[in-house]
Amino acid sequence: MKRIFVTIIMASLFCGSVCAEPRKHWYKDPKWWLGEAIIAAALTADAHSTAYTRGPGVVETSALLGPYPSNRRIVLYSLSGLALQTTLHASAWHVIHHEPIKSSCQEWYGTGHKVTRCTEYGQDNWFWRDLAYVGVPTAVALTSGRAAAHNYRLQ
Repeated sequence: MKRIFVTIIMASLFCGSVCAEPRKHWYKDPKWWLGEAIIAAALTADAHSTAYTRGPGVVETSALLGPYPSNRRIVLYSLSGLALQTTLHASAWHVIHHEPIKSSCQEWYGTGHKVTRCTEYGQDNWFWRDLAYVGVPTAVALTSGRAAAHNYRLQ
């Protein structure tokens, strides 16, 4: 009896570490890092263009930076923006990789036969997947990249 009890305890201890599915992490996903590089490049270009184009008669239009921002203020603003956008990017990634997949199925009868339509939530949800990999980096690139292009007078 003691031998069976010890075997059950040992099997449960080892199966917890061996049988468990390994969790994915955002920092191991190359697609996530590509999006993060786009976010960092857009914010860096915006910060550089803001610092580079200062001069007589030039006024910053951002209310958060003020009309004549210092380099320190520009860097702090850009780093806080990078921290915020990285958090949003990682959170969206986390939703698609750790949200349990739930299925919502609806059945109806059309043209004489039964039709079943299922909607998946979690990893198979195209909205969250696209938001995690493409949406957040694209939004940052459009807003900060547009500001950088305006500051460099490329428009």
